[in-house]
Amino acid sequence: LRPGLDYLEKETKRRVFGVVPYFGDIRLPEEDRIPERNQIGAAGNDRVRIDVIRHPRIANFTDFDALEAEPDVSLRYLDSPAVEIPDAILIPGTKSTIPDLRRLKETGFAAFVSHCRERGATIAGICGGYQMLGKRLADPNGIEGEPGETAGLGLLAIETTLAGVKTLTQTQGTDLASGEAVRGYHMHVGVSGVDAAPMLQLDDGPDGAVSADGCVRGCYLHGLFADDGFRHAFLDSLKRREASSVAYEAVIDETLDALAAHMEGHLAVDRLLEVACAT
Repeated sequence: LRPGLDYLEKETKRRVFGVVPYFGDIRLPEEDRIPERNQIGAAGNDRVRIDVIRHPRIANFTDFDALEAEPDVSLRYLDSPAVEIPDAILIPGTKSTIPDLRRLKETGFAAFVSHCRERGATIAGICGGYQMLGKRLADPNGIEGEPGETAGLGLLAIETTLAGVKTLTQTQGTDLASGEAVRGYHMHVGVSGVDAAPMLQLDDGPDGAVSADGCVRGCYLHGLFADDGFRHAFLDSLKRREASSVAYEAVIDETLDALAAHMEGHLAVDRLLEVACAT
């Protein structure tokens, strides 16, 4: 390509800093969409089967990337209720909690979740998904649209009121069921009154709730599945297994290092730095 690059520089009077070949061996979270490989997901009797409900306004879906990285996990996103009973159903966050909660009821997902829970599946929600699992969700100030309230799925003893101030914090602590360390971030609108045991004990206080039998749980903490110890404990609670050697955050760091080396090998980095410093 060198002659072509020389021609471009000559004709456009602009610098060409290089051509970056396709970098295929990459395991980084998607920026703004659910990756294609997550949309179907193969299952097997020896695998831990996890279904994630895909909201129309899904948010923070990368919470579950670390689960997909496990070789014995079959993780799939559902647009409609499935026939098979998975080991766990995860309800992610959403940009519009009440409208997406209503959709769960209209599409049969609410009944599917209750059916799976009766058949022994674990049900877990993060952020908006956690709010949906409660008894009631109220929006008196119309933050998401028309003021009002709606009944939740009724699987956790919590009631949530959407508040006007958005919580944006990083925190860490302990999963009370397993004793494993967790860390992540809060990014939500809403305050939940909890009449149940908390799921997590964080530096800034308790977070989440757990049903009396431990089969339903939820919290506001995003990113907790990236912690290897907690992830393995969660999966082991679904199906007895040997913990894998996956160190999720190390995989991300290795991918970033490899991508940086790839870019450096094909770009005139020194020339790019000159331009950056000049501006």
